[in-house]
Amino acid sequence: MTPDIGLTIAILVIAVGLFATNRIPFDLIGVAVLVAVFFVGLIPLDKALSGFANNAIITIGSVYVISEGLSRTGVAYSLGQLLRRIAGGSEARLITLTMLTVGGLSGFMNAIGAAAVMLPAIVAAARAMDAPVSRVLLPLSYGALMGSMLSLVGTPANLLVNSVMVDRGFESFQLFDFTPVGAAILAAGIVTMVFARRWLLPDHAGSAEIDSMLPADSRHHEPYQLEEAVFEVEVPFTSNLVGQTVAEANLGRDYGVYVFAIARGERLLASGLAKTIVESNDHLLVSGQVPDLDRMTSEFGLGAAEPSDTDLGQLGSGGARMAEVVVAPRSDLIQRTLPEVEFTARFGLNVLAVWREGVPRRTRLAELRLQQGDTLLVQGPTASVDELRQRSEDLVVISQETGMRFRRNRAPLSIAVLALFVIGMVTNAAPVAIVALAAAGAMVVVGAVTMDEARTSVSWRAIILIGGMLAMAEAMTETGAAEYLARSMVDVVGGAGWQGVLAVILILTSLFAIFVNNHVAAVLMAPLAIDAALNSGGDPRMFIMAVALGAATGYATPFAHPGNILVMGPGNYRFNDFVRAGVPVALVVMAVGYATLLVVF
Repeated sequence: MTPDIGLTIAILVIAVGLFATNRIPFDLIGVAVLVAVFFVGLIPLDKALSGFANNAIITIGSVYVISEGLSRTGVAYSLGQLLRRIAGGSEARLITLTMLTVGGLSGFMNAIGAAAVMLPAIVAAARAMDAPVSRVLLPLSYGALMGSMLSLVGTPANLLVNSVMVDRGFESFQLFDFTPVGAAILAAGIVTMVFARRWLLPDHAGSAEIDSMLPADSRHHEPYQLEEAVFEVEVPFTSNLVGQTVAEANLGRDYGVYVFAIARGERLLASGLAKTIVESNDHLLVSGQVPDLDRMTSEFGLGAAEPSDTDLGQLGSGGARMAEVVVAPRSDLIQRTLPEVEFTARFGLNVLAVWREGVPRRTRLAELRLQQGDTLLVQGPTASVDELRQRSEDLVVISQETGMRFRRNRAPLSIAVLALFVIGMVTNAAPVAIVALAAAGAMVVVGAVTMDEARTSVSWRAIILIGGMLAMAEAMTETGAAEYLARSMVDVVGGAGWQGVLAVILILTSLFAIFVNNHVAAVLMAPLAIDAALNSGGDPRMFIMAVALGAATGYATPFAHPGNILVMGPGNYRFNDFVRAGVPVALVVMAVGYATLLVVF
């Protein structure tokens, strides 16, 4: 082992360890890796930065925009509504159609976007047949992940491994080279989920996933049991709270008390409370712990806090509505409190409660640090909910969509752009990155998305992470670290032939994807897979596709894939639910995928 190889492996191990802790933002780790491999002299500056000019980066960013165009014009949502109508009363049919539809969408649009836009329709379909939502949301997430293997552009991991392979001098995959493997694992996944659903899928009947999605705003609050934590406080004319706005009083920060409505005469004020001036004889609807409420009422000269008998369904009326939103994977809100992110000012919505790990949290919300997968019950103007649904990368609105504003007149044009994109890829009319970039630009030109929407649709955190980790892949190749590790692997399992080495590559990539990150798994394992193939007598293209397959097996934990996090709150899933369903599904997918690779190649 040379000093450069030792340094490369050391940086690799440290990076993987940091990823595994999940304490440092992934994009920051990517930047740190890039800086490290340059400063220790493993690769020159041009190669360290070359990842950001990589064809895969351009293509990935473009696919985000194409995906946004299909979402904004209602194409994906309409498919979900169609599925809802034809599913009938059969749970097996609903699971099958859900996985087929989201899988097909994920072949050409961002998987998390496909799952998010279909989620409300799937929930409504499940409720219509009195099926627990927990029985269909895992298939939704798993189907999106399986479907991402249907094409070269289905997931960034496919593009990344292809890029590493091309950089090593091998011929690029074509758009549908992944399809046999993707179709096989999607079919196997559907069969597994349908016929083994009794054992694999949890039945959390009666928990949040049943009622929390109801289109009637008046029932959104029921699973959160707000009535048990809501108190009413009268404001006498002598109170020093009179004349202050709710924001100026800092009740959440100083007392841990949250004001989510003001009863004023016959009216219930539930929107724009931060700027609402408190008047004498107002009745504040608040939540908080009794000692905190007593301290607040004493210091402000308020009436005693009494349990409220106000109909909380009124919070979703009069131009306001209640909705549920999930804290998205890699959101800027993670590990921050509501006051720290200025939630109400930023989004125009009040947070009434938080659902975490099957338990509603209704008090001291100002002190609660948000986690990915938290479901927030929010209330505010309908326009604010719609704006959040359209623009936020940090929160995903999961309540059934009412009055959603799609650019339906642009839907045929967005479908035409997608068709031309596929034709351009299949016919090799231009390099993949150029075809994708042209399609993304066309989505803007035809009015499917605006320039602002195109910019915000791109996951810049993922782009930065990938750019940094491509520098790591470059260092592994340049220093010979990939070949060194590959030779060591072949020495250990070479007795089983290249087939055994292929199986090890697949399993290692899957473990990386489950416990670290699928993008990282793809970038780090791709150079290793190529050298392992060359040293064992296997086909490098087969080994590279095995890496892509392994990166798409994040079923066994909620954090292995963003889609799992998206459905965790709405489905009221526990960690063990993912283990119980995900491990068997991952084993089936890897076995079927491995066998398909042997046949195809």
